[in-house]
Amino acid sequence: MGDLAKAQSNLAAGYAYQPTKQNADALTAVQQKAMTLRKGILEHEAALKKRPNDKAALLYLLSAYRLTGNHMGLIAVGTALVRLDSANASTYYSEMGAARMRMGDVENAVESYARALDLGSPISWAETARSAGESGALGLLRERCEKTFAATGKTAYGKML
Repeated sequence: MGDLAKAQSNLAAGYAYQPTKQNADALTAVQQKAMTLRKGILEHEAALKKRPNDKAALLYLLSAYRLTGNHMGLIAVGTALVRLDSANASTYYSEMGAARMRMGDVENAVESYARALDLGSPISWAETARSAGESGALGLLRERCEKTFAATGKTAYGKML
């Protein structure tokens, strides 16, 4: 109801209890509105220096860097998360694909989106396609899937299409 301080406090407590990408997205969005995001970034960057595999700090920074347009930072954090949390690698590759498109690195963006599809499942494919569509890479990603499907005949690529 407009109480950003209370919302921020509640979201921070929830994030501390369950550090997920969705919780990080909610927390950083409120911090951006409350104009405290920069402070949060500095705190999580300091935590990451002390503990380079701090998943909570990495997830927070993934969301914060997206909001602030730190594309190189997002790619570095996404790469670390792929290594640390391979079960959710498709999500991180999608984030990196979007960041690469914003940087104009189309070839590597399509590669990141393709990795997201390869490592994902039918549940995550729609989210990857949505992200690719929003970034302008969907047509190129579709072409890549069509070529891969034609060359390999793998059912997964047909389902992706």
